Amino acid sequence: ARTYIQGDEYADDVDQMIFIDTPHQGAPEAYLQYAGGFMPGISGGIMKHVFEKEAGQTGFKHLIEYIQEKIPAVGQLLPQYSYLMEKKQGSWVMRTYPYKTPVNSFLDNLNLEENVEKLKERVRVTGVYGFTEPEDTLNAIKVKKDRYKKDKKWDFGIPVGINMGKDRWQVLGAGDMTVDESSLKFLHGGIDEITYMGYNHREIVTKAQKSILTVLTGEEPEEYFSSFFPSIKKVLLIAVKCPVDIQIVDPNGKIVGQDFVLQQEKNEIEGAFYTGADFEGEFVTIINPVPGEYTVIVKGTGEGEYEIEMSLLSDGFEEAKKLMKKGITSIDNEEEFLIEIEDDGDEVVFVVNNPIDKLLTDLERINDDGKIKKQYAYKILKAKFQLAKKKYEKYETEKRTWKKKWLKRQVRFILIMAQAHLRFFEMREWIDKDACELLGDDIKMVVL
Repeated sequence: ARTYIQGDEYADDVDQMIFIDTPHQGAPEAYLQYAGGFMPGISGGIMKHVFEKEAGQTGFKHLIEYIQEKIPAVGQLLPQYSYLMEKKQGSWVMRTYPYKTPVNSFLDNLNLEENVEKLKERVRVTGVYGFTEPEDTLNAIKVKKDRYKKDKKWDFGIPVGINMGKDRWQVLGAGDMTVDESSLKFLHGGIDEITYMGYNHREIVTKAQKSILTVLTGEEPEEYFSSFFPSIKKVLLIAVKCPVDIQIVDPNGKIVGQDFVLQQEKNEIEGAFYTGADFEGEFVTIINPVPGEYTVIVKGTGEGEYEIEMSLLSDGFEEAKKLMKKGITSIDNEEEFLIEIEDDGDEVVFVVNNPIDKLLTDLERINDDGKIKKQYAYKILKAKFQLAKKKYEKYETEKRTWKKKWLKRQVRFILIMAQAHLRFFEMREWIDKDACELLGDDIKMVVL
């Protein structure tokens, strides 16, 4: 809108322009996405899932290359001011933009003084701002040289401790939890302004609706639309890679996903979203998921390996942990398993009664599908898994602490030996590589 109003093609056909928590000078959070493919929070987790699928489908090996080459909007949200800090002689010093900082030529031009004056002269401008309390908006980022750099990630420096889940890289200050104050109020002076305290970037749109309509029409509306979106605290994201369709049953028995009987989409959960079975990179999101056990059902639409990815997304500067599951399916083959979200939990976990049953089931299926070339390998693995199951069952019922610890060590040792056998069998090509990966993932699910 600003590009049009400030440009040479403007036809004097706009009366008012209202900006609601607009990042006029960009936002430091965009650096995380643009330079590192790091996308925290709820919207970031969903964006990353979609971007990764699109990158793979269009032949990009690295997510960063896809973002920088195909999604210019991310680069256009980079700050056009100083926000990267580096350590010099023991002290953190701010780099002066654009020194050792990605350049945002789009905003550099948009925010030239003469262009901003055109905006203010041509239309009536109103700025609506939300500010959170306490000050918890990313204002700057502490970076250092990435010693393990192998691709285009973090060309201008990696945020300190970000790979270890640390927050030492964050410099917080005033803003709306997404955009800092200087960027929000860049147009300050010569415009009308409305400020709300205690509301973040997502909440302000709903909160300010009456003020915005009053500015537009001259009359304050009596009705107020209250959306549940500002109250979103967590989102459960479950995605699948073909060849399967997916259905989720929540703890209350409500369903979202593909209706396998009627062969159509089904959604009984308020606020839930399902892409549909025809979407490449099919996924389901459930807003503010209730704690408890969820049944995940996958049904084969073809032959081959499938993969499921699950995350519990929440706001903040951390990326959600991903829970992965792989399997082998065939047309119309159904498989179901349980996941659990605990009260006030920050991640989703598998519910497994005896995880070694899954090992034995997958081993039999792999053998039946002809993916095991040597029956010697099948017999060795079956013996190991059966022994591990026997020890695991004793471990589950044992009451004595010392005995329980001893059985735990035995199960772990047996499975470590099974992993060694798997690597050897794969090297000798006695077992298909994908089958070895599947069994390896099953072994990792046995948590003691």
